[in-house]
Amino acid sequence: NKLEARLVAQVVEDLVNTCEREHRTKTIAVATFYNRQKRLIRKELESRLGQRFKGLQIDVETVDRFQGKEADIVIVSMVRNRSRRLGKNSNPAKFERINVAFSRARDLLVVIGARKTFERFEVAIEPVDGGAPRRTPVYGQIIGDIKELGGLWQAKDILGPKPLRSKRNNP
Repeated sequence: NKLEARLVAQVVEDLVNTCEREHRTKTIAVATFYNRQKRLIRKELESRLGQRFKGLQIDVETVDRFQGKEADIVIVSMVRNRSRRLGKNSNPAKFERINVAFSRARDLLVVIGARKTFERFEVAIEPVDGGAPRRTPVYGQIIGDIKELGGLWQAKDILGPKPLRSKRNNP
């Protein structure tokens, strides 16, 4: 998801610039559910941050490789968009992976994804005491909490509005 990679890179750049301006040192990690997205994000970060990227030690990993790690700031790229349905066996549909992805930030968690893809999607949760898994809209609950706290933003809030295309430039 190229848009998400751009959003992640913009958020990381903004965080790095703010930390530098305020003379703060924060560890930053980016977690995603898929290797291809990890490579796309890394490429976007290298392009945007240039030589600074190597010196900043920003950890970009899949959720599976991020297990057991923490960072001050964690950005999660959900990868999916509205045109691609989320399957019951996809990586973001597994509660263990959701738990790892969303529980590694010490100070700030930023989740980047297509709200409409996730808000009604039900995730199977295994009861602690056994029994059949129960399906619940985990992401919808998380999105609701974020929205209530005023933390739900759109891509244009981060990247700015799309430039208008003139009819002359767009045949």
